[in-house]
Amino acid sequence: MTSRKTFNVAGITHRNDGMKITRLEWVGKYVMHGAKFALEREPDNEWDKNAIKVIHVLKSGKKMCIGYVPNRANKKLADEFAPLMDAGWVPVVTLGMLYVDDKTGEHRGLQLRYETR
Repeated sequence: MTSRKTFNVAGITHRNDGMKITRLEWVGKYVMHGAKFALEREPDNEWDKNAIKVIHVLKSGKKMCIGYVPNRANKKLADEFAPLMDAGWVPVVTLGMLYVDDKTGEHRGLQLRYETR
């Protein structure tokens, strides 16, 4: 049986080095609904040894970090995905919802979804 799960991306309001807009603004401007993202472990992350980055691969092949699986979800996802990721599997998640403020039109958050079997 397949189940669909979702999580909100953490760190989405930060800027990557050299960016003039936030990661969230970038996603809102350049990423289409249903776009696919990869998850990558980041064991050298100084704040969380179980950190899992959310990556969008650009047409050029360059990888762009758009945020992280939130801490509260990391342990469960890391336990579920770690053995597979360590063996070379790259989980793919899709854009679920882009939260927008109705009054200002500003992007407020990003939800991704993935399926498990």
